[in-house]
Amino acid sequence: MGNDADQDGGGLLLTSGADLTLGQAVILGNHAGASGSGLLADSATATLSGVTVTDNTGDGGDGHGVTSAGATLTLDHCNAWGNSPADYSGLADPTG
Repeated sequence: MGNDADQDGGGLLLTSGADLTLGQAVILGNHAGASGSGLLADSATATLSGVTVTDNTGDGGDGHGVTSAGATLTLDHCNAWGNSPADYSGLADPTG
């Protein structure tokens, strides 16, 4: 993909009420200035099946693969690897 966001959600940014179903895809090579370089779901619903999230980078924040902030997130046979920085580079839920 290769997108760049000044703040959150470099590849995909889902906000309140959004509903995404994504299958057999790669979220690759995105950058965010804050959280969720690959995908950030904030109070949204996301179902991912057979999705690889890789080589996404960020300057700070959480989850430079996938970040779930108060979202309903369903993952089936997904991979998150090679995202950086290393802190929460795969999947993060900063809401606990």
